[in-house]
Amino acid sequence: MKFIYVLLLTFLLAFTQDDKKDMILWSSDYKLQWTDFLGKPAGSLKAMTWSTIDFNVKKIDATQLVLEINAYFLKKQSWRQKDFTDDFVLQHEQTHFNIAEVYTRRLRKKLSGEKYKDTKKAMPEIQKIYNETFSELRAYQKKYDEETKHSINRDEQIKWNKKIADELQDLSKYTNPEINITIK
Repeated sequence: MKFIYVLLLTFLLAFTQDDKKDMILWSSDYKLQWTDFLGKPAGSLKAMTWSTIDFNVKKIDATQLVLEINAYFLKKQSWRQKDFTDDFVLQHEQTHFNIAEVYTRRLRKKLSGEKYKDTKKAMPEIQKIYNETFSELRAYQKKYDEETKHSINRDEQIKWNKKIADELQDLSKYTNPEINITIK
């Protein structure tokens, strides 16, 4: 039982309320603005988006585990070159954030309907699925930058914008951040 509480505490402390004030929760109603990029430029690129998938345990008991899973834009880690304001590049950065939401929905899909015999066995498996999904997200982000050449290849950029918009639509069933996992 001690293991579960340590794991639970780790999840709950993943991002504190102070951290979240410097984060933007992904929403179809909000598009990134250049003023959201608060980090110090690091490199020759025009801009860089940092995003993550966060999950918290909302409820845990003998019969149910409820997780909340969200994609966030990290304002203090994301940056742009001084006075840089190209809208096409901003769309490229928004698509990075949208990709994080795609993988957030994929994670929700993977975990939806999962059933475990007890929470002690569930938590390590959930962490494993999260880690695998996050690794897939990183690889996909890299592929996106390679194929679009960081937005320089405009034709590829336009294709990727549509591809990610279509993926978000295809995964629209998984927009609810709460996932219920049955413990039998």
